[in-house]
Amino acid sequence: MTPKKAAVLDIGSDCITLVIQDNKYADNFIFKASAAYDGFMDGEFFDVSALFRTVDGLFRECATVTNAEVAEVLVGVPGEFTTVVCKNVEMTFTPQHKVTPRDLEALFQKGNTYGESTGYISINASPVHYILDTGEKTIDPVNKTTSSLVANISYVLCEIGFVNLFNRIASQVGANFTYTSQILAEAMYVVPPAERDKGVVLFDAGFISSTVAFVRGDGIKYAVSFSIGGGNVAGDLTAVEQIPFDQAKDLTAKLNLNLRPKEGDVYNVTYEGEVCTYPVSVINEIAVARVQDIAEIVQKIIERAPCDIHGLRAQYPCGRQRNLVGHDKTRRRGHRARSATVQQAALQLPCGIAESTATASDLQQDVVTRKNQVVFQQQEEIINGKHLWHRQHQSNRRGRRRQQCRQPYDLCRDQVGNVYCRQYRYAGA
Repeated sequence: MTPKKAAVLDIGSDCITLVIQDNKYADNFIFKASAAYDGFMDGEFFDVSALFRTVDGLFRECATVTNAEVAEVLVGVPGEFTTVVCKNVEMTFTPQHKVTPRDLEALFQKGNTYGESTGYISINASPVHYILDTGEKTIDPVNKTTSSLVANISYVLCEIGFVNLFNRIASQVGANFTYTSQILAEAMYVVPPAERDKGVVLFDAGFISSTVAFVRGDGIKYAVSFSIGGGNVAGDLTAVEQIPFDQAKDLTAKLNLNLRPKEGDVYNVTYEGEVCTYPVSVINEIAVARVQDIAEIVQKIIERAPCDIHGLRAQYPCGRQRNLVGHDKTRRRGHRARSATVQQAALQLPCGIAESTATASDLQQDVVTRKNQVVFQQQEEIINGKHLWHRQHQSNRRGRRRQQCRQPYDLCRDQVGNVYCRQYRYAGA
């Protein structure tokens, strides 16, 4: 067997991807494979056993193809399993001296008061900015002379349940797992440093999970995730037009919502060897309705941000379903970004990643708890107003009716009134 390799494991809401980068050519992979699985919603995996089997299968395939053993794995943690806390951490120097990288490391460690007793561990610590004793703000204080240094640090905290689950998977596949935030990795890869310093909004559109984040400097100031994505568009196409769900997923990938279709314009989808055609006007009308719903959620998240992110021109759509947010009528005009997934972005992360071994603080535990309550209440209010299926039918997806609700979206029917769970404008009440 060839020497041990380092890999990246990207946890999506519809599939899991394992990649190994070519050490000689940064843009190439010596191995890349994806496997579909049931996914997650509301911060819970639908089928943990299937998750184990999927990851194990990817590692077995990798060993067969590369004849190499994967030793170190960087796991991209989805936004639904993380929360973000920003705070100021101060350090004084007597007498004045030049700031060193060791000083910055000490600042990160001082602020990292999260541990297992809080229910979260820190997986990323990134600077938003530093303030010197003169009041000067900087993103890089190294070699600058000062008597005090205040760091505004963004800590991305991961639910301990997620870490424990994937540590068990790591034991099964015989590898060592470390963890990083997917949305932070995308921000560091997609957004130029000059734009990050001004502040940008990043929207990661996933299959059934999406994240909105405000990034400034090298850190995330604010982030909210919600369990809606491109898969819900496919679910709508199935419910309204009775298109088989597998076809609807392929159709979603072909969508161009900026088209002004003429009579006779169609989308072509090959399914089981046959070419199926669907009118562009009808398909786009259904998709735009759902995308507008998503846009409303994103707008409310931005409006409720604790920091001022209104009016920012730089907005970056990314993620597997980014083609859906390109619609001119459903997003503000901004820069079109390259797609970026964790397997591409992980190697671009900054060096300011703190270890997550500090003892817990009661004060910080209270801050984390209150922040998650606020996010949860916002998500509940935003989603349940229009998407009543979101929590009402959670038990249906996990209970006895699971076989009737294979797509974890809005295809099951309400027991009261026998209407579709999602209150869309094409079917039901």
